[in-house]
Parts: sequence; C-alpha cells; structure tokens
Amino acid sequence: MKMLQPALASLFVFVIIHAAIVRADAGPRIVGKILSVEYDIEKSNPPNLVVRATGQVPTSGYRDEQLVRAVYTKAPADGIQDYYLMATPPNGPAATVLSVVKGKNRWNAYTDEAPWLMGIRVHGIGDGVVLVHFDKSSKASQQARMFIGVSNKGSLQGALDDAIAQMTKALGEGGVADAQASWEIVNTNGVVGGFAGQNKVTITISAKRVPPWKAGQ
Repeated sequence: MKMLQPALASLFVFVIIHAAIVRADAGPRIVGKILSVEYDIEKSNPPNLVVRATGQVPTSGYRDEQLVRAVYTKAPADGIQDYYLMATPPNGPAATVLSVVKGKNRWNAYTDEAPWLMGIRVHGIGDGVVLVHFDKSSKASQQARMFIGVSNKGSLQGALDDAIAQMTKALGEGGVADAQASWEIVNTNGVVGGFAGQNKVTITISAKRVPPWKAGQ
C-alpha cells in the first residue's frame, strides 16, 4: 500500500476533522454578524409588522434561516423588541468563504400585543447587534402625562415626592398590573412671603408609561 505524501495526508486529516466538528455542532445557531435590518408596517386593521434581517456567516452551506422574535412575560422598559437571526450550519465540509443569510418575521396585529413598541433590535453574536428606532409615523403613540407636586413647607423634595406619588398611583390605570414609568422634571417654581407668609414649592414632572397610557386616561 502506498503512503500518502505528508502534505496530502495533513489535508486529508484536516477535512475529516473539519467534517466531524461541523456534524457535532449542527443545529440552528445565532448568526455571527448582522449586516442590515429593514422593517415594513403592513396597512391593515390592526397593522402587521414585517422585519427582514441580513447576516453574514463564515462558510457556504448554511440553511434553514429564520428570524425569531423574543416573547416577553413583561414589556421591556426601553420599548425595544428583540429578534435573533438563526441559521443551521452545513453538516459536512464547506467552502471557507463569507456568505449571506436572510430571515424574515411577520408579527400580525402587533399593536394589540405591543402598544409599547418603539423599535427593534436584531442580535448577532457579541457586538453583532443592529438597533433600529421607529420613526414617529410608525411607532405606537406614547402618551406623556404631567403630574404636579406641591409642598407648602418650601420643600423641593416634598413637592417631588408628591408628584411621584401621583404618578405611581396612575401606573395601574387601565388594569395594568406590571407597568413601569420613566419621568423627568419639566418645571419648578415657588412662592415665598406675602401677608399669608407663603412658602410654596411646585414641581411638574412628565412621565411615560410602559405600556403607554391611552388617550383620555
């Protein structure tokens, strides 16, 4: 029996080992790098959200591409919906050449399930993430509420505590049990002196709830 030349033998062993490793690791996995993300709002009542993602993989032969939408038990505080671009690697030797995979996800009647939605985030591995914020014409309308806190003892903290207490009480409106809110101070003023000896501080905060307050609440 003739012996293989050393260089050819090494190549033969590499191919066998490479094929074995690919077979052992076969199965859907997160694509390493996201190249682009696009979305469309399909005009229906309620509307549908269609997201398309393109990713890059290290070899040829990837298959079964799919864009998977994360499902939450609680609305995310940042209003961003996460997606994962998945693909199954080849189950045998493959050319080591950068290749492109694409996935698509349609979310029917998304505004019913996610009135809080403000953007999408498609995950690759590590830093391979693309974040897209919706423009004002496509994102769910988010109603800001104003809460005015008052302290008749000249206390800034007391007025702020009063405003936050009002906001906290309003979190459960509409039967929402696990709402969160972000807020900021938009106005501060005070009155001191006069015949009545006033020492009044008023603080106004603007708050947005996740899920959003509806108009009229």
